[in-house]
Amino acid sequence: MSGCENFVLDQDTVYRFLQCTVGTRGGGARAVSRTLKRDATPPQIRVWLNPEAPNTEGWFRAPVSVFYDCLDVTSGVTGDCPQSAALSTEGVHTFPIQSVRDRAGNIGFTPNTPIRIDMTRPQLSATMPPAQLPIGATHDFHASATDALSGVRSVACTPVDTGTPSASGPGPGTRVATCTAIDRAGNSTSLSSVYEVRLDIRRNSVPAAPVRRVPPQPIRRGAKPAKSRAR
Repeated sequence: MSGCENFVLDQDTVYRFLQCTVGTRGGGARAVSRTLKRDATPPQIRVWLNPEAPNTEGWFRAPVSVFYDCLDVTSGVTGDCPQSAALSTEGVHTFPIQSVRDRAGNIGFTPNTPIRIDMTRPQLSATMPPAQLPIGATHDFHASATDALSGVRSVACTPVDTGTPSASGPGPGTRVATCTAIDRAGNSTSLSSVYEVRLDIRRNSVPAAPVRRVPPQPIRRGAKPAKSRAR
């Protein structure tokens, strides 16, 4: 007897040939063979996206196309893969669970991964600086932002530059102030304004009262200067 030991097939395989040979009473031999196949692994449903992946926050900021690819390396897939889909609206999209079967009867399911889309810029509010600023002035932008979908990630404004003139640094002149808000999807909104730094404007200055200057009176020869009368 040859090849007739107990055998357990515990791994997936496309083809496994077994043969058992036994001797007969007449001195001959009889062979029995079997071909075994095993597939205990569900088929795989892979998802392909265009664009390929969201940002680090998990958001897309453009329409997304979804494609499915079905694969079973042992027995093969029977039936059709799930249909592709195109997502063009904003929001959090979830798909109904879909399935595919292989020839061994195993069933694979689509992954339940939400797709988040935000294509709208955040709303930004800020108090921009006036048209003219004195040397050394500061400005508070009071900047704030809102975003109804992905939420606000950052709000920042460039500080006004009102430094004094120098040979190595900026001096008086026209400058630009900018505030920018960015949401978690990567959409951004900016506000900009132009301001002028003036040398002839003092910070918190009060206009001086006008001074009246009286020209001196000419003195005639031989005459004594008139004495001022006390009031």
